[in-house]
Amino acid sequence: MASGGRPRSGTRERILEVALDLFAEEGFAGTTISAVERKVGLAAGTGSFHRHFRSKEELLHAAVDHEVTRIMAAAEAERAALPQLDDPDAGAAQAYEQALRDIQRFDRLFRLLLTEGDRLPELRATMSRAL
Repeated sequence: MASGGRPRSGTRERILEVALDLFAEEGFAGTTISAVERKVGLAAGTGSFHRHFRSKEELLHAAVDHEVTRIMAAAEAERAALPQLDDPDAGAAQAYEQALRDIQRFDRLFRLLLTEGDRLPELRATMSRAL
């Protein structure tokens, strides 16, 4: 079980992924719980969503946390796999390319920040630390 006694499942992960897409595309106000349920494949209004999240606000914060964790793990794994280069110019080029890939990973969070920055003030700080 996850913190707070909530079950962790594939459904929860799918909800987080779909919700972040919708929040980034439609904004917080434009995203309904029913839309998330439909896109995940849950029957809207059956309470399936509420087995995983108490509210849309909780979902927003969990989706952001999940995305940051996922991005950071992928970036760290990719950086660890990079070869050590002896040529300083090649090493600099490699570092710049990696930085660009890292920035691209944050696309959904950048879009969310543009629409919901006031609702998620900690997101700016989190993204600054991560980049």
